Amino acid sequence: MNRAIEIPIQNSDEVLVVDITEDFGANTQESDSILEILTSERAPIHLYLEFAREFHKRGYSDYVEKTLEKGAERGLNESLRDTAYVKILHTLALHFIESAASVKTDNTSGRTPGSRSYLPYLSRATELLNKAENIDNKNVWTAIVRGSLSLASSKLPEAVKSFQYAVNAEGENLAALMGLGAAQFRSHDYKSALKTYQKVLSLFPNMDVPDPRLAIGVCYHRLQMTQHALLAFKRSVEVNPSNPDALSLLARMEWNQAREEGNVQLLEAAVERVKEAFSGVGRKNAAVLNLIGEGLYFRGEFDGVETVSKAAIAATDSNIVKAEAYGAMAKALHSQGKFSSAFEMYSKAASLHSSSLTYQYGLGQMYINQGEHQKALDCFEKVLAKDEENLETLKKVASLCSEHPKLLDKSLGYFGKLQALIKKFNEEEGMETLKKDKDSVGIFPDPIMQMELSKIYETTNPSIALKGYLNALSILEANGAADSAIELLNNIGALYHRDAQSPKDFDLAKNYYERALTAADNLPDLTDKSNLRVTVQYNLARLYEQLGSPTDARSQLSSIVESHPAYFDSYLRLAAMTSNYEDARALIQKGLIVDRRSSLLMLGNSFFDDTSNKANLRDSRKSFEEVLQKADKNDSFALCSVGNIYLVIARFDQKQKEVHIKKALEFFDKAVRVDNKNVFGATGVGICLAELGQFEQAREVFTQVLEGATNMPGVSTNLAHVLVELGQTKLAISHYERVLKKNPEQNVGVLQCLARAYYIVAKTDKDPIAMRKSLVNIQRAIHLDPFRWSLHYDLALVKQQYAQIMNDQPTDKRSVTDLKKSLEGLETSQKIFAVLGDKKESNLGYDVKLAKERAAYCKDLQRVSEKKIHETTVLEEQRKERLLAIKQEQMRIEQAQLEKEREAREKEKRDKEETEAKRREIMAKMAEENKRARERAEQEEEEEARKPSKRKKQDPGSDESDGEGDLGDGDEKEKKKKRKRKEKKRGEGEEEEEEEKQKKPRKLVSKRALAGDEERDGEGGESVPRVGRPSNLSRAVIDSDDDE
Repeated sequence: MNRAIEIPIQNSDEVLVVDITEDFGANTQESDSILEILTSERAPIHLYLEFAREFHKRGYSDYVEKTLEKGAERGLNESLRDTAYVKILHTLALHFIESAASVKTDNTSGRTPGSRSYLPYLSRATELLNKAENIDNKNVWTAIVRGSLSLASSKLPEAVKSFQYAVNAEGENLAALMGLGAAQFRSHDYKSALKTYQKVLSLFPNMDVPDPRLAIGVCYHRLQMTQHALLAFKRSVEVNPSNPDALSLLARMEWNQAREEGNVQLLEAAVERVKEAFSGVGRKNAAVLNLIGEGLYFRGEFDGVETVSKAAIAATDSNIVKAEAYGAMAKALHSQGKFSSAFEMYSKAASLHSSSLTYQYGLGQMYINQGEHQKALDCFEKVLAKDEENLETLKKVASLCSEHPKLLDKSLGYFGKLQALIKKFNEEEGMETLKKDKDSVGIFPDPIMQMELSKIYETTNPSIALKGYLNALSILEANGAADSAIELLNNIGALYHRDAQSPKDFDLAKNYYERALTAADNLPDLTDKSNLRVTVQYNLARLYEQLGSPTDARSQLSSIVESHPAYFDSYLRLAAMTSNYEDARALIQKGLIVDRRSSLLMLGNSFFDDTSNKANLRDSRKSFEEVLQKADKNDSFALCSVGNIYLVIARFDQKQKEVHIKKALEFFDKAVRVDNKNVFGATGVGICLAELGQFEQAREVFTQVLEGATNMPGVSTNLAHVLVELGQTKLAISHYERVLKKNPEQNVGVLQCLARAYYIVAKTDKDPIAMRKSLVNIQRAIHLDPFRWSLHYDLALVKQQYAQIMNDQPTDKRSVTDLKKSLEGLETSQKIFAVLGDKKESNLGYDVKLAKERAAYCKDLQRVSEKKIHETTVLEEQRKERLLAIKQEQMRIEQAQLEKEREAREKEKRDKEETEAKRREIMAKMAEENKRARERAEQEEEEEARKPSKRKKQDPGSDESDGEGDLGDGDEKEKKKKRKRKEKKRGEGEEEEEEEKQKKPRKLVSKRALAGDEERDGEGGESVPRVGRPSNLSRAVIDSDDDE
């Protein structure tokens, strides 16, 4: 049913009726006329909104914008502030936001190739929003527009805040609720978004466009609630069976579930769902088309994938959807082996959706195919930056890094992450995992990755590498796939072979090589199999060669030559095993056709090692020079070899020695400049400097070389030679001994040099101990090479010089025993020199004439030694006599001292005994005197008691009676007082005496103490008055100044 809109005519009661038919807006002239009438007749502002709505319904967005712009212009000119004008501002702002969304891309510059910029739209929307806020900043729709603008500008917190304000103001405002849900979803707050969309559905249960059920399903999916998401999509399809978005999302869910579970029925249901989505409007739905393309890919219909994907690209403006279509085409092309086209599609997909891990991974695979490993690593590391637990990507990165020496540590780090990740997955699945201990280092549960990991450890830790290879083999054996593991078996054998420490290791190496050959024979005829078999055969031949089985080695090498004539290493090894130089060179000549450079290098070595003819040096130099001139002018081996040749020539040509050495220095120096880590070139430089007498510079060179290559005994030996020349012989000895410690039984030259160094120290310091060490080392050298006459000459010389040093020792530092031993050695030395002096051969390594002179000198030295023995014998006897006399005198003095100490002890003992006897005697006398005193006192008391009392007969009034009475009474009182004082004093004295006795129990009693005893009675210790005059004994012991 058509409707009409009436436009009032200004200053009239008439109206202009505009019929809104189905084809309204199709006639542009009519549409322009309507806009002119609205402006000229100054129509009510709300009519602009009504016409804009009708244009929008019919998809005429240009006229929507024009109509709203006219209305906004009217409102601005007339300074309107009514609700209709504010609605126009809101509607126009939302229109510009929608227009911006249609051209917006992921490009931060705001531009898509060939399209307009979306930023001006947002700028215009912002301008309109500001005008609306100036009129009514509390309007709900103002908040909605502000939220929409923030959402379009990716200002998510501000968007959530604005929409939340609108919802709080009008809880049932659909636009506010949908906007809030979108803002929460894009903020990854899926739980809040889910609640918001559920509220929309509860308020508007019949709403199907847009369908909140789809938004609810997507939220459930992001929350990993797959079954709830599936139910939501199914419900959406039930409400609107023709909704292509609902159908495509449901089909995608079912498709993914079918792939994960391998459920055929579910897969068929997904296919049917895709067919439903593809019917009707779904034919132009890019998401549906991409889903169809994926189905075709899994069915192997790769041509169909390309057709559907191109249709999807044409049907959408979404870069994400386009990227999915390009990605589908890339996978199809990749599976067909069309790597160049696949690379192009992966690149387009990654540029349109740079955050997609799938496209970055695919692009990395293409870079590997192109050999651009660094770019591949960059792609894979982008994947790991967002998904660090991506197992397949970790495997790729670990494998790539393992192929680059500078990235080995990084590769080990990735392998460590892989092990931790696999352990985590296994624990989640309840599977048994390896314990974290030293035995688990280098162990990986996947045999392919285990081999990659073990390759890394081959150079850094061979034992871990071997353990890893054996682990990979055990896994394959458990799966019944070990018989085809030729490379693995060969690697195990090679490690046992290379690092063999016992015959058992060689046996194990042989066993694994033979197993590898058997495995190769059991496989179908393939090129890779043939190449692997040759490698195993060659390794087995090298093992036979090392075990001293040249026949078996030649058999394997000859077999290789027959089946693979281009495998020139076999020719070179056969040549190396041939004792005849001419035959060896003939074999090397065959290798010249395949690899001229390597063959020339070995040919040059053959001439260099053949010292039977000096002309061979010239041929050797020609071979090496040809390599430098025609193959590689910077070949390090050839440069060093030519340098060595010039050094040898210098030893033959003494006249031109310096010229040849300087020439050798040029080649060695160039080798170092080409490769500053060339140890052999640097060693050659040091040798040349030493030969030229520049020992300080040579020492610096050898020291620097040793800092970078500690396990180079030749360099240590050369440094020791230079130190000897610099006079630092003791330091040189430490270097020689370090070399011998690592290889004690196979270096005659170093033993001879060490003996010489000790010889120099012994002669310089007159040190017989150093000379004996020199003797020991030269004897060790003779034991290893008894037919080198120069060593016997050195032995004789050391024995001779030892005798000389012993003769020169001070008398107090030489013994008859040592002198006799040196004399014995001197006799041996004379015999050796005599024999050596009679030798007629040339190149003996010593001067025959000098040996004769040394033999004669031994006789003279022998006489001196005998004289020294005699002198030393006499001196030792005299020394013994002096020592004996001194010892006897010391014993006499010691005995006298002991006797004196004994007498002193006895005298002290006697004195103590006499003192003790006197004390006891005095104590006895004191006791007797006290006894007699008590007896006298008792007798006097008895006599006094028997006398009659005269006091009764006297006249009481007489003077005599009174005087005596007073005197007697006073004397008696005075006596009592004195007695009390004396008893108190005696009591204190006795306490002090008792304490003194406890401290010094053996000390004699003092006079004052004896006086105190005199005043005590014999039994109770009570004081008694002195009666009568003192006895002679008392007079003798009481001090004259005693108070009493």
